[in-house]
Amino acid sequence: MRLPSRIRRIFVAVAALLAILGPARAHVLSMSSGELRVEGDRAELEIRMPIYEVSHLEDPAKALLDSFEIHVESAPAVRESGSCEEDPQQGALVCRAVYKLPSVPEVLEIDCRLAEATVANHVHILRVVSGELAEQKVFDYATTRESVRLEPLTPLQEFLQTAAAGARRVLSGPAQLLFLLALAVAARSRRELVAIGVGFLAAQALAAVGLTLSDWDPPARFVESAGALTVAYLATEILLLPQAGARWLVAAGMGLFHGIYFGVFLRHSEMSAAAVLSGASAAEALLLTGLGLLALKLAKDFGETLFRRIAAGLLLAGGLGWFAVRLFG
Repeated sequence: MRLPSRIRRIFVAVAALLAILGPARAHVLSMSSGELRVEGDRAELEIRMPIYEVSHLEDPAKALLDSFEIHVESAPAVRESGSCEEDPQQGALVCRAVYKLPSVPEVLEIDCRLAEATVANHVHILRVVSGELAEQKVFDYATTRESVRLEPLTPLQEFLQTAAAGARRVLSGPAQLLFLLALAVAARSRRELVAIGVGFLAAQALAAVGLTLSDWDPPARFVESAGALTVAYLATEILLLPQAGARWLVAAGMGLFHGIYFGVFLRHSEMSAAAVLSGASAAEALLLTGLGLLALKLAKDFGETLFRRIAAGLLLAGGLGWFAVRLFG
């Protein structure tokens, strides 16, 4: 039986977005931290990696240490030593290495490909220290090389750099984008889109700041499974309760789980919460606005009921699939 062309077009469009996001392929809470301390022409590196991120590797020490390269004026530094050991109390693998730099650097070039060695959505937060200078750099699958000028940043430069790091966490995270897509499909008007966006962003900020002030260390599998269920729940409401009100409350619930991700990021990085959340919220607001207006246009062109049923059905399948992978994987 051949589907009508407009149904096929809606199905293909939403399915393509879900395929691009691919939320089940990588952990949401996949983070590690490290410090690179530079003194003269020598540098000492320390990496703290959660054990569960390297359990699938045959030689974790080699994979992690080989993922780092340091250059000064394009000349590579020489790794003189390197070793790793487990820290059972922290549930982490701690790796340390010492490098001989080609010369005393003014600018340090750092290559970090931990996302290739662990999982595609892995984020590494590296603190570079030289004398009184301390600067944070964030690496993921899209950002593998950063340059550090060994001189202090102005307050404005530091704020903009930190805000950009928050925005990149939104743009590079498939699960984060899936949340926004689900919210966009749920909004039945521009006014509701604004209410949903405000509820989501406010709850996200509250959860992120709250986590940094608490001692709770959220289990990654629990947070990801719960986040997947919020997507599935919202999709179910769209399907079964198309006229339900107060969807901003559901959006706020999704914001709480998304905020946990940013809380973990802030805890690892020790970056300014105001700057990180400003950058993240600005990126999310822009994306949600674009996706929401697109969803409203598609609903108008193809029919409100038809569009939302197809989109919600695909989101439900995506949310349940993500939940199953995280719960049993």
